[in-house]
Amino acid sequence: MSTSLSMMLGLLILALIGDGGFRVLSRLRVVQARSPEEWLGLRILVALALVPAILLAFDLTGVPIGRVSVGSFAALLFGAAFAWNRLRPGSEADRQSSGTRQQPKRSWSAELRDRLTELRRAPVAIVLILATASYAIGSFAYVLSRPPWVYDGAVGWDVVAKVMSYEGKVRSSVFTELQFNAQCVYAPFTSHNQGYWYLFTPDTPRIWVALLVTGFCLVVWSRFRSYTGSPTAAGLITFLLFTPPNLTFHLTVAQTDMPTMVFTTLAFLAAAEFARKEAGILPVIFFSLVASASRTEGVLFATAITVILLLYRKREGLVALWVGAASALFFAFWNLFFIKHLIGYDPGAYFRDSITIDFGRIAEVLTRA
Repeated sequence: MSTSLSMMLGLLILALIGDGGFRVLSRLRVVQARSPEEWLGLRILVALALVPAILLAFDLTGVPIGRVSVGSFAALLFGAAFAWNRLRPGSEADRQSSGTRQQPKRSWSAELRDRLTELRRAPVAIVLILATASYAIGSFAYVLSRPPWVYDGAVGWDVVAKVMSYEGKVRSSVFTELQFNAQCVYAPFTSHNQGYWYLFTPDTPRIWVALLVTGFCLVVWSRFRSYTGSPTAAGLITFLLFTPPNLTFHLTVAQTDMPTMVFTTLAFLAAAEFARKEAGILPVIFFSLVASASRTEGVLFATAITVILLLYRKREGLVALWVGAASALFFAFWNLFFIKHLIGYDPGAYFRDSITIDFGRIAEVLTRA
């Protein structure tokens, strides 16, 4: 199969995962699309979030990871979700009991017409939107033309992803035949999404980076347009998100930092809506959990969100404990069960063996800080 057809097949299967997953999560009130931009953006983000869960489930159950198995699961997920929505459409009472702000039901075509009319009256917003789109276009062009080259990826998650696609399992020969290091056991989001694309386009496995940026920009623009009522302000905020050189750099490489930033940002936005009683707690839990699956430090952000919500909402905010609990459970699953028990690797051993503890130096650093 040609590279172009393989890429189209990979995008099609990812679209089935995103649409099916979005339909299920939407019915469970975990994610909600409030505009045409979010309708597309959230499907992209949900697809990328579910890929690690699917591949991990395959590995734990002994199902070989490959085009056929992933494609079959995607088709089943889409079919089941579509049938669920058709056979058991949500009632108005269900929507009113979700705890979210309700909007009059309008067709996406009407929403799009209104959006185009709005943008025609705001030429600066159009310029900002095009400038923001250049981020995704540039990212896509770069990852198609350049091989992975960052050291952490080359000796870590990219190796895991590549061998996973060849051997059809996460617990591959990387962990039995090679002398690997801590980069190979980073949280699974990056390695698993990269491994997914190694199944279809092994020469360009970082396509997911451009998709991640696209989905994020669509959702953020829509949310800030809703908050500010101005497409220009929303366009400016979205554009400025990627102007720091470090973030611009991460548009071109497949590292763990970008997905962590994306899903942590969405978790904080969801937390703000929960604090204002405009949404439930499930979106906060979901985005915080995906951030923790992107980088281990995500559990710290989840804890911070939990503390903030407990202080802000007090007794009503007790449900926010689930935000920190869900991320902590994933942290324990990944680091203690999967990595330490199943693979037999202790990530902390490297630091205990190679880094000495100098209490005098620690005291000096704390004093100067």
